[in-house]
Amino acid sequence: MNVSTFEELREAIQAMASTITLTNSFSTSGDSILIDHSVFIEGSGFTISRSTSFTGSFFTISNGTVIFSNFTLDGNQQANVGSLISLTGGSLSLEQMTLQNNQSTNGGAINAQSSPSTNFFLSVIGNSIIQNCQATLGGGIYAKFINSNGRDSITVSNQSEIRNNQATLGGGIYLENNDQGFGRINLVNQCVIANNQARDGGGIYYTNSIANQFQSSTTLNLVMNTGAQMTNNQASGNGGGIYFLSTNVNDNFSVINSSFIQNKANQGGAIFFDLNHGSISPSIQGCDFRENQATNNGGAIAYILQNPSGQSLPIQTSIITISMDTFIQNQTLNGGAFYYQDTILNSPIHVSLNFTNTTFNQNQARDGGGSICILGNSMIETNLVNSRMNQNQANNGGVIYAILTQNNSPIRLTNVTMTENQAQENGGCIYVQSTSNSTLTIQNNRNTPVTN
Repeated sequence: MNVSTFEELREAIQAMASTITLTNSFSTSGDSILIDHSVFIEGSGFTISRSTSFTGSFFTISNGTVIFSNFTLDGNQQANVGSLISLTGGSLSLEQMTLQNNQSTNGGAINAQSSPSTNFFLSVIGNSIIQNCQATLGGGIYAKFINSNGRDSITVSNQSEIRNNQATLGGGIYLENNDQGFGRINLVNQCVIANNQARDGGGIYYTNSIANQFQSSTTLNLVMNTGAQMTNNQASGNGGGIYFLSTNVNDNFSVINSSFIQNKANQGGAIFFDLNHGSISPSIQGCDFRENQATNNGGAIAYILQNPSGQSLPIQTSIITISMDTFIQNQTLNGGAFYYQDTILNSPIHVSLNFTNTTFNQNQARDGGGSICILGNSMIETNLVNSRMNQNQANNGGVIYAILTQNNSPIRLTNVTMTENQAQENGGCIYVQSTSNSTLTIQNNRNTPVTN
């Protein structure tokens, strides 16, 4: 069925048309169009624009398999008028779509919320673009996972881009579990999250912290893979690329074969782990961290573990896996590439930091740890295996700076090459300060002269 106005589009959907084709560009009128059945809308490159009198979402989708293809939704930069699309159930696929120039409270372009009885499935695919949108939460996309079956999902893939959006939390995407519901986000197949800005989480903000719970009953699940890119996002606070606020020990953070380039924040230029009352075991493999910056800690990655209430933590072991990654020219105050800190008060846990087949080149810290800074009250086991550390610089600890307070906190270097690293004061390669029975073991390593 062909349509040429917003009202004709509404009538076609109410008539249960399965395929609708736009024949020209037009503006919104009346109220939001409700979609509760499967439909394919082909836009032929035309644009639907927000009229000055129109408030609310262009479309409210509650059920069915809905596909939008090859048209633009334009909010005309009107302030606080609602998202372009509201998704409360069913499946929505955006193929070669552009969503742009919209402002809302939650979700500048898309507001997705399930319910205890419904799930939503959102796919942004086929070179789609979400750009120039603003919100308090989620400049591009806001998602709240409410259904307890864990099937809610967001996928951004196939070279789609979320770019140039702004928010207080989650410049590109904001995701939140409620007290029972949880879901999943997949960033895959060369998707791009770029040039977004926020206070925290320039690219993405993801949390299961509900009203400062000690431990959430719901789990976070973030997967990046197959060439996903996080580029030039900025946070005035923490997490230039990703802010991951975790309170459940089973939260999943898996990033494989992805890149983080030129992201900026106060802490965690690329990734900030805020482990408030709990510890997780993230896996970061085959990734490129390049030219990220943080004002204070963690030029690329900052991992902060705390229990501010002083309660015992619900887990005793955390394993952080960084494998086959490259860290080049990242900068900060402490921990040019990687920063670990815990402020565990009453129940120090066992933490294992594993760096395998990883390269650290030309990273800088104005204070401690040109590549790696470790400050902890827990039992921290640090292993570097088959890795290269070249031309890193700091005031203390050109490569590694560590202050350890617990027994059984060894640092082991096996088959590690360190070349031309520098410290202005102490430890051209390694600086360790320990108030406990900690050991430094160096095996089969190759070191060249350094400047102290």
